[in-house]
Amino acid sequence: MAEEMVPGLSPVVVAVREVMHASRELGNRIARGAGRSATDTTALGLLDVYGPLGPAELAGHLGISTASATVLVDRLEEAGDVRRVAHPTDRRRVVVHLDEATRERERAVWLPVVADIDAAARELPPDEREVVRAWLVRLADLLARHP
Repeated sequence: MAEEMVPGLSPVVVAVREVMHASRELGNRIARGAGRSATDTTALGLLDVYGPLGPAELAGHLGISTASATVLVDRLEEAGDVRRVAHPTDRRRVVVHLDEATRERERAVWLPVVADIDAAARELPPDEREVVRAWLVRLADLLARHP
């Protein structure tokens, strides 16, 4: 379909689009399996990767309003997945911490995916692996620059 939108696209670009789509679909399947929305699942993943975040920081990462992030945190807190803790230096703020049992449960779901990706990467010869790694880092940088 991407080739229909922009004729002459590189097959690499088409493959990247397929990977991005597959990644979104995987996230949606995992979220549905956990009885959560994709946004809730993404929020838990962000807290795992970045550590405790304020609701406004979480909103920025998710691309949602701070009011929506507050509702999201309320929902995750009610489910026992996160807890609000007073900010260590600013008493007016709170930070959202991921519950350790939730962290372990989420990692158990994602670990097979990560292991499969790691195995596929290890199948590449070392010199090709470095080329792919460098290109993916460049791609991530390019994506981060767009709205």
